[in-house]
Amino acid sequence: MAQEILLNLHCHSMFSDGELTPESLAELLAAKNVRYASLTDHDTIEGQHRFQTALKKLGVEFIPGVELTTFLNGQEVHLLGYGFNVDDPDLNSTMLSLRQSKALDNVSIAGSMRKRSANHIDSDKIHHRTTVQSGTIETRDAIRLLHQAGGCVLLAHPLTINKDPEKLIPIIKKLKALGLDGIEAVYTEYSQSDQKMLRDCADAEDLLVSAGTDFHAKLHDLSVELERERWVKLRSKIFSGQGFLRSTKSNFIDQSGHQAAPHKTTERHHHFQKRSFILRIFLPTFLAIALFLTAIWVFVIPSFENTLLDRKRELIRELTNSAISILTSYHKEELAGSLYREEAQALAIDRVQSLRYGAEDKDYFWIQDLKPTMIMHPYRPELNGEDLLDFKDARGVRIFVEFSNLVQREGEGYIDYVWQWKDDPDRLEPKESFVKLFEPWDWIIGTGIYIDDVNQEIAKIEKDITTTSVVVSVIIILLLLYVLQQSLQIEKGRQDVLDELKESTERYHTVIETMTEGTLLVIDNRCRYANSTFINMIGYSETQLPFLDLEDILPRSPENQEIWENVAQTDATKVSLGKAVDGFLQNKEGQLIDCILMLNPIQYANQEGFILLARDIAHQSNFVASDGLSKAVKIIDVGVFRARAVRRGVFLEINPAGYGLLPEECKTDGAQPSLADLFPDTFEFDHFINDLKRKGQINEYILKLNASNDRSLTIALSATLELDEAGQPYLITGMLKDVTQTQKLLADREAQINKLQASLLFFHEPLSKLERALVTGETNTTIQQVSKRMSDKNMSAALITADNGDALGIITDHDLRDRVIAQKTDSNKPAFSVMTSPIVRINENAMIYEAIIKMEEKGVRHLAVENDSGQIVNLVDSKMLAQFPRYGAYILTQEIAKTTTLDDLVTTNQRKNKAVKVLIESSHNVRHATSMLSSIYDASTERLINFALEEFGPPPTPFAFIGMGSQGRQEPTLVTDQDNGIIYMASAEHQPYFLALGERISQGLDAIGASYCDGKVMASNPAWCKPLEAWKRDFNLRINNPEAQQMVDLSIFFDFRLIHGDMQLVQDLRKHLSLSLQDRHDFFHLFAKQAQKFKAPTRGISSGLLGIGSVDSGEREINLKDLIMPIVNFARLYALKNNIQQTNTLERMSILAERGIISTNTCDEMSTTYEYVLLMRLKNQISQIDENQQPDNTVQLGKLADLHQTRLHEALALISVLQKRISFDFLGGIQ
Repeated sequence: MAQEILLNLHCHSMFSDGELTPESLAELLAAKNVRYASLTDHDTIEGQHRFQTALKKLGVEFIPGVELTTFLNGQEVHLLGYGFNVDDPDLNSTMLSLRQSKALDNVSIAGSMRKRSANHIDSDKIHHRTTVQSGTIETRDAIRLLHQAGGCVLLAHPLTINKDPEKLIPIIKKLKALGLDGIEAVYTEYSQSDQKMLRDCADAEDLLVSAGTDFHAKLHDLSVELERERWVKLRSKIFSGQGFLRSTKSNFIDQSGHQAAPHKTTERHHHFQKRSFILRIFLPTFLAIALFLTAIWVFVIPSFENTLLDRKRELIRELTNSAISILTSYHKEELAGSLYREEAQALAIDRVQSLRYGAEDKDYFWIQDLKPTMIMHPYRPELNGEDLLDFKDARGVRIFVEFSNLVQREGEGYIDYVWQWKDDPDRLEPKESFVKLFEPWDWIIGTGIYIDDVNQEIAKIEKDITTTSVVVSVIIILLLLYVLQQSLQIEKGRQDVLDELKESTERYHTVIETMTEGTLLVIDNRCRYANSTFINMIGYSETQLPFLDLEDILPRSPENQEIWENVAQTDATKVSLGKAVDGFLQNKEGQLIDCILMLNPIQYANQEGFILLARDIAHQSNFVASDGLSKAVKIIDVGVFRARAVRRGVFLEINPAGYGLLPEECKTDGAQPSLADLFPDTFEFDHFINDLKRKGQINEYILKLNASNDRSLTIALSATLELDEAGQPYLITGMLKDVTQTQKLLADREAQINKLQASLLFFHEPLSKLERALVTGETNTTIQQVSKRMSDKNMSAALITADNGDALGIITDHDLRDRVIAQKTDSNKPAFSVMTSPIVRINENAMIYEAIIKMEEKGVRHLAVENDSGQIVNLVDSKMLAQFPRYGAYILTQEIAKTTTLDDLVTTNQRKNKAVKVLIESSHNVRHATSMLSSIYDASTERLINFALEEFGPPPTPFAFIGMGSQGRQEPTLVTDQDNGIIYMASAEHQPYFLALGERISQGLDAIGASYCDGKVMASNPAWCKPLEAWKRDFNLRINNPEAQQMVDLSIFFDFRLIHGDMQLVQDLRKHLSLSLQDRHDFFHLFAKQAQKFKAPTRGISSGLLGIGSVDSGEREINLKDLIMPIVNFARLYALKNNIQQTNTLERMSILAERGIISTNTCDEMSTTYEYVLLMRLKNQISQIDENQQPDNTVQLGKLADLHQTRLHEALALISVLQKRISFDFLGGIQ
């Protein structure tokens, strides 16, 4: 299982202060293999839909997110919201108000532009119900707003609030009180120590943890790891919000990025739309050709025209420059003296006059001067030498004057005019000439181009382009027609294939959706698709499915080991294809669903994966009305069932009576009722199954259930194990019977038997132990006087004596009714006149049962008890003897209370050994024995305290003497040590008095047989004799800084109870303990470890039972106290955890069973085992005392019968189960 999840739940895009678009951000996250991402732009969710679309294409799961800027008491606090409804109107309008109110000068120009773009929201689509007029929002309001939108709220980058943990943690607590769900503890900008501090804070405050990088630009981290356990908790919180479901459902995007339409079954198209297809092919082509031709005529040809004209103009310019160079050469000869100017000019004129160019070689040059006078014109010789000042062209422009003005102004240039066509004087055409001044001679030389020449050349180019375009277009159209024909055939074939594929897909989808088996597609250990059957089984929605890993719904457990081995198998050829195995799925509520599982590997989009098929075996079961059960079985009032013999024992068949006995939570839709549901915990159920496998059959296994009307229901479960052909457990068949009333009657009967058995002890007590209250009267005493004396003493008889003291007879209540009241005898007569005589006597050493027998033999209700001298010392009646057993323990404690010296107290305590022996031999009821011993020890301690108070004087302040350990639990044996302490009011200044008091009491307890404690847990030790506040303070220190010895001392201390003194002190201390232990999981973890250290002494037992070892079994010993301590520790641990105030182990177990923390069977088994081992301790101690040995808690195995060794072995098995329960409940399954 992956321990870390790669994600990023804190990113920003260009819609707030990030640099990237949502699409670019999504691509970077996917490249980093991020599995889950959230876009948390500041106060805007404008990029959510684009981000979701991009993530969906890339296979990254999307979580709606936002980062709100809030204020807490004026301090800026940033909150991260996840899983909310992105279309929530209140949330949108609030964020719009926040963004619009922000000052643009606080951000960069680019950021401002992005925010302006993000601020544009269609107000018609948002109903503004909540706005923030001030431009800010309080943290309390923001948390409430996000919760109302269906999201959860976490604190972003907490250390920005305050880096000091002592100041930060109170702020986090305050935010939690306002509704905060968690904190961003995993933040890449923080050090590992800071992140650990924040994690610890989140754990301490029970807050969620998120992880993010606060990504803004490419330089930032893109991914971060979060522990899977924390991710699952955060995911569950996000899942619980309806906003997440609405957001993701309403904006579900398919793999192509388009809105996914609901699946519909459509009829197959037997033809496709040919016209539509042709238009899709032809229309774009024709448009392209039209655009091509348009571009040629609108852009290309005009460009050609301009280019050609420019080239012509450049040509005449260069030609004119060439002619200028001729003039320059002759001018140089003039300057050189080779020629006169006139000669040079004449030669130059001849040379230029002969120059021709152009296609027809008719283009020429002319020369004039600045006046202007024509120097030379090859085609108009009549102008040579003429003054051209008034010469005009056809438009009336004096062109030669314009030539002169242009060159005088600019030196050279172009000019338009009208002139004859070359050598044809009758044809006039527009012309553009280039003229240039030759300064040495003040000549102007020029040449020109005819516009008609240019137009003809352009017309020729246009014709060529048009012809080419038409030819190309025709060729393209022909090719297009060919392509179209081929495409029509291909498209028709493709459409046929698509139709067939669509039909096949629809048929497959229909088959998958209608399958009774659940189908799950898993790629890269992530759940990609599940049919409705599987979705209903696991309880998650289709939207939540992509967020699940396989282990979320297929737990890694021994039961699923085989299926997980196939999942982990990389070689597909080694996977058990089509093999069905037993296993279970886990639904959203954490319930386990027994299934038959099958795995098939596949390849999907070049990725390895598999399809998991799951069949809920409940679908195969026939509950209540099963044809497999006869009609007779259906109508009887006893539940009859058949169940699987694996895991939870899911019912395959059960009749109406049995179904009615099942807990109500097992009867909900989708539930799998099972045998395990009848048991209070898995340990009890496992114990039952193991016994069933060992014995093959179990009868009348008692279970207690809570019925729907809040009454307790007791069920007797009988079961038989059926094996398959391979000898493996296959089915469990059995019966369920309501025995609530029967068990109540049995419990009452057992209680009565226990009372009768306890009474047997006291019938063996001598009459001398009875309280003496003798009423006497002399012969002259009147009837009225005797009656008054009897009433005053509350006695039913009086002794009438002679003057010398001899007994004459007795007067009883019966005598007064029959002889005085009935016969209306004068009450002033002498009493002896109505007395009964002679008196039936019995010696005071006679046993109580002998007195009862004698009363029966003589037919009397009263006996006169005489001592060895024959003197009557007491009168007893049948009523007194019948009630005596209730006061048997009271007699011994009363004698203890009457002792006046320590020696008397020691002597009286010596009788307890014999009393315990008689009780054990007569009833074997260890509860009565320990109760009696506890009363004796309590009474003796009380008397010792009184002795000490008489010696030291009254206490200076109220105090309480407490018993701890076995005395506190009221579970002493004949071998016990002292565990006690003193709590007193006020300060420690009174400690010397109470230490002296404790010392004297400890000495007395040691004298009567309670030896000193080896750990010095005694009131004579200052550590256990101190003021109430010191007790509280030291207790807090012990649980906050536990050490080994302190944990041992706490085990003794937790059993404290009041022996003498102020009960309020004890109650205050116990209340403090209860409050201090609330939610202290760390302490209970350590205390459970301490409880686990009391290991059962298996060395001697296992060797003795298994015959292992070289030492003779008679030499092996076992300490029975060590054997019983794991049960005591279990009861103490769970009593503390559940705030049970009782200290007695049996009472603790009983209350744990009543509250449903342990089952009734577990309670009964623990009680039976506890009483059995305790009884063995007492019997062993009695035996040692009878043999004049020092009693202890050890017993030699060789002296134990096989039955006792078997019982001890069963006790070890129970202790193992109890310690396993502790390890799972408190230690995470670690022993």
